[in-house]
Amino acid sequence: MTYPLEAIQPPAHELLDHDGVLDAMKRLAADPRVALEELGRSREGRAVNALVVARPDVLADPAAVRAAARRLSAPSGGDEAGRPWPEDLPVPVLLLAGNYGNEAAQTEALLEVADRLTADTDEAHAVLRSLVVLIVPLLNPDGRERALATWRERPRAAALTAYGNHYDIQVAREYLHLIEPESVALAELVRRWHPVLAWEVHEDSINLGLMFEETCLCPPMSPRGPNGTTMAGSPGDYDPRLFDQEVVYGAAIAEEWRSRDERLLHDPTGHHGWPRPVDPRFAHLAQHPETRFTRAMALRGVTAFITESARRPGTQTWEGRVRQKVSAGMAILRTAAAGTDTLTSIVRDAGRPPGAAAGEYFAIPRAQDAAVLQRALLTLQMHDVQVHATADHLVVFQAQARHTTLRTLLSLTHGRHQSLVATLGLQVHDSTDPGFDRSRIRPDDLTAVPQPSDWESSRFPWIASPPPPGALRPVGVYAGQGVKDFAAEGHLGGVRRLLDHEGIAYTLLEAGDVLNGALDDLDVLIVPNGDPDAVLGGSRPGLLWFGEPWQPEEEPSGLGADGADAVRRFVERGGHYIGVDGGAVLAGRTHMALLNCGVAVRNIGTGLVELAVHAPGDPVFSGVGGSWDESGIWRQGLVYAMSDCEAVLGEQGAAVLEAGEDADCLASFSRLLPVAGTAHLADVLPEGPPSRRAAILRGTRGGGTVTLFAVDPTYRSLSPYSARMLANAVRDRAARR
Repeated sequence: MTYPLEAIQPPAHELLDHDGVLDAMKRLAADPRVALEELGRSREGRAVNALVVARPDVLADPAAVRAAARRLSAPSGGDEAGRPWPEDLPVPVLLLAGNYGNEAAQTEALLEVADRLTADTDEAHAVLRSLVVLIVPLLNPDGRERALATWRERPRAAALTAYGNHYDIQVAREYLHLIEPESVALAELVRRWHPVLAWEVHEDSINLGLMFEETCLCPPMSPRGPNGTTMAGSPGDYDPRLFDQEVVYGAAIAEEWRSRDERLLHDPTGHHGWPRPVDPRFAHLAQHPETRFTRAMALRGVTAFITESARRPGTQTWEGRVRQKVSAGMAILRTAAAGTDTLTSIVRDAGRPPGAAAGEYFAIPRAQDAAVLQRALLTLQMHDVQVHATADHLVVFQAQARHTTLRTLLSLTHGRHQSLVATLGLQVHDSTDPGFDRSRIRPDDLTAVPQPSDWESSRFPWIASPPPPGALRPVGVYAGQGVKDFAAEGHLGGVRRLLDHEGIAYTLLEAGDVLNGALDDLDVLIVPNGDPDAVLGGSRPGLLWFGEPWQPEEEPSGLGADGADAVRRFVERGGHYIGVDGGAVLAGRTHMALLNCGVAVRNIGTGLVELAVHAPGDPVFSGVGGSWDESGIWRQGLVYAMSDCEAVLGEQGAAVLEAGEDADCLASFSRLLPVAGTAHLADVLPEGPPSRRAAILRGTRGGGTVTLFAVDPTYRSLSPYSARMLANAVRDRAARR
């Protein structure tokens, strides 16, 4: 069944912008069963709000529900861990939408759910007798505003550049590390209410209605097993009952949708085959480790799942998109209201640490980078991890409710790319390590570290204060097609965020700027991760977002041969080119030939990698000359970074480079560190000399230099430690005359 293309969505002026959403929430909050709570502010200063829908007596005095939920979710000890939920109190549940700014129908749908809960109906009364319903209709207001700006010009565009927040970061995925203010706002809601269920609303643009004839998808999202019951690398989802809960809620949604003749994709075992790779050549590759990213919220023992609806033009109508979410939401709430005992019992049981953890702990030496220590402490405390201190160490006991969360954050082996060891360069000792001297920690010396009284996002520092910028030469960042629209994963945004933090001024350039001579005024050009073919030739029609029935967000516009020549002249006259991943491939001999290097391996996937540094004196490695390994031992010349490419979506990237004779290999890939249970990194590192598996290299061309990163130093918000390398490279090159 097909529909008119324009039926997929109303014109932009008929959709709610941030102010319109806030006005709608205020109107709803006039009802005695609804309260409006501001949780925080976005990067661009817009309020992130929640509606709390509950019985009037609960809203008048929510302290009892909040206290009971906190005791259940994060018991402090004694009999709290085994205390049942009070029979007379409703249970908090979370409905979340608007993580992706370009998935429009989520927001309107959750506002309609809130409206239905205020109606004088048996259904609404039954739900509110048992539940406190927390509704966040728009987590990412900045992305929503960018999407609306795109749709005003191109109504059927996918609005790729509006996926994330101001820096194009997908904020719900960053919940664990809390570097984005929207993520901190969401965490604030969780800390206030500790919901026992979380439903995240999503829309699909590449599978439903294209790879599948169905237009909506029920949980479970994947089969039972290592990838079906857990999100690899995340804490809290190891209870098999959580998969059973997905089955229960998926069945309830499916029954509701079938009664409405929706075209639904549902398999109670999770073997529905969604999502499929856009290119069958990638069918054997594992998914990105955070495909089921609701798990990234680290809600220990919480029943959490997503639903999907097609938003591809021609697949269904706007009314259908909204209807699917509203009907699913009400089915979820009815099921939750009848199943509070199961929801609360799983959370209660999850708070009981395993007996093997008794007496074991992680010790974090105080004698390390103060900013690293502060950010690590705040991150732990924001997730209700209890921390103690001695004069020389912070001590985190494993026998506490958040035992899996703290293991993910403090153990490189358990957390991999989520671990603070990799992301911050934090030094941590595990008391179970045979080499650790347990006499360093004396129980009589321990004192509890108090929780902060507020959680302003500005209090979450990067790992070091930026040095004074000094007299740096002009820096440009390529932001044209092939970079800004590269699978909407925030690659350009990560570079922008780093430079903003470091106080390095920069100019954003597109193809037309390069062709019109803008490079004449610059000394450094950064090309972030992207599609090198699209950088040269412009965005191309394909299976994902650029071909029909989508409208292109812009007409194809690449550098072309003339732009490539301009970049070559820029380097030859003394400019400095810095390429990241796809930007590095762009500089190689298959594209612009700025440097004699090739691609040894393509698409190794997304995951943590270990780099061996071969030029420790190079300015790139200032402050990142080594890392702490799994045993808390400093290893000089080892650096952790991220390889990043979702090949199942047709991305090009995550390459291993091969350095030619005139290119210096500054660092090479030495080991791939996949998350346990998810083989998202292909074990395909070439043998032979380091130059055959180059990760960072540099060479000269004429009077200029070319520095290339095969890894992504600014990977999402999990990047402060490795991001130093890119900042160092920019500052070093920009300081040269």
